[in-house]
Amino acid sequence: MMKSIQSMQNARQTCWAKFFTLLASIIIFSEAVGTQSPWQACPSGIRPHKKTCVCKRPENVGLAHKKVIEYYENGCFDKELADVVTKAKRQFAQPAQHDNDAVIFDIDETVVSDYCNVKSIKFGFVPKLSHEWVMKSAAPAIPAMKDFYHYLLKKGYHIIFLTGRHHNEFEATEKNLKNQGFTGYDKLIVRSAANKNLTAQEYKSRERAKLVKEGYNIVGSVGDQWSDITGDNVGQNPVKVPNYMYHID
Repeated sequence: MMKSIQSMQNARQTCWAKFFTLLASIIIFSEAVGTQSPWQACPSGIRPHKKTCVCKRPENVGLAHKKVIEYYENGCFDKELADVVTKAKRQFAQPAQHDNDAVIFDIDETVVSDYCNVKSIKFGFVPKLSHEWVMKSAAPAIPAMKDFYHYLLKKGYHIIFLTGRHHNEFEATEKNLKNQGFTGYDKLIVRSAANKNLTAQEYKSRERAKLVKEGYNIVGSVGDQWSDITGDNVGQNPVKVPNYMYHID
């Protein structure tokens, strides 16, 4: 009787051992081969850790493109921007209080528009095409922002352009600004080769710190990206210009 019970226990242990071995092999195989979707294997893009992934369905890209185009081209974007400028003018209703008061401006989608160029490539980003576009010095002024720019100049504020455009695009950018009527500013700062690996926020914070050391009192920052108006030395009056085409950290 004892031998029979012992035999049954041994058989049960052997069965469970085989089961767990098989289960482990299935898990290992599925992690290595069967569970990775094609888009998870792409060399670029966002690949969140499984434990932190929030499975919220994104909007279809094609439909999102159509919505962006409609918003920009049916007057809704202009209305939103007009409201932003009206509020910004109230923020800067008082003339500059000090001789060194300055406002920092971004360029693309802040004072000049790349909309038609970006739309032509389905709102994507191709560095070569972007550079070619910049070198044409053809980006048109955004009327509401041009009005705000000159409003600040008349109030006595120094204007400094701080852009993510690269050092080899300086002259083309300067020409573009001049052709579109953006004159009277103090400086145009472009990204140097030494800053190419910094995020936009890191790069712009670093450059604003330099301006403060030079004696400027930064009272506000104007830009279409949150990275333009966050970080160090952005001033007390940030102005966020709407942009539904792309995002830069």
